[in-house]
Amino acid sequence: MSSDARAQMPDGDAVSASRGSSRRPPAILVILAVPIVALAAALVTRAVEGPSPTVGAAVGSNTVVIQNFSFHPATLTVAPGTRLTVTNRDNTAHTMSANDGAFDTGPIEGGRSVTVTVRRAGTHSYICKIHNTMKGTVVVR
Repeated sequence: MSSDARAQMPDGDAVSASRGSSRRPPAILVILAVPIVALAAALVTRAVEGPSPTVGAAVGSNTVVIQNFSFHPATLTVAPGTRLTVTNRDNTAHTMSANDGAFDTGPIEGGRSVTVTVRRAGTHSYICKIHNTMKGTVVVR
């Protein structure tokens, strides 16, 4: 091979380096992709859950609504013998169970309601036995 032909041939190191490398996307694309993916995830979550109805019940009503893994209202005052309607608006089962045993709805499937009667006067803290970080209070007087 002539010296002119060797001079025109690519450098062996340069050829092998370019074969194994891949192009990285520009940093701006990566920076923009993160919030776009987060926004898409939020929109998909909202579409799956549906629009948020008004949480809670009318003032003076004997209703507790379970939504977004919390009780609304968190504290409710009623008279002895009151029938409480507990409505679960989440897509998973919950309970409304007094720590002192004064009442217990048992599991309430998503989209269902249960009625319990509170008879014993006092302040009754309650939890969801399935998700014990969910807490509330019924004051019976």
